[in-house]
Amino acid sequence: MPELTKASQHLLKALCKEYRHRKKLLSDDFDCRIFCSPQQICDSLLNEIALSDIEAACFELKREGYISALETEGSLSEIILSDAAIHYGETAFSRACQRVLQTMAGLRNLLP
Repeated sequence: MPELTKASQHLLKALCKEYRHRKKLLSDDFDCRIFCSPQQICDSLLNEIALSDIEAACFELKREGYISALETEGSLSEIILSDAAIHYGETAFSRACQRVLQTMAGLRNLLP
């Protein structure tokens, strides 16, 4: 899948973190994946980010297949994390390690 904007990556990481938290409390995987709306996400998970930015990130995540959602009157509701989103959250640590190793390799190439 194409590279996401930093805002969408931040939102996706927050949604995956909440999903993992819910998995500890609930037995039904599908219930853990459901988020009501961008407003609910803003209020409960990312209140430091403007609602309009969360909505834009949600539309990007939907377009890229990380979430499914109902679209009504220019807004989204019944946001559901996809398997691709869960995989993204599960592999976040390994991607971060790869970036560090790539940076170190690039620095090594600069040495005489």
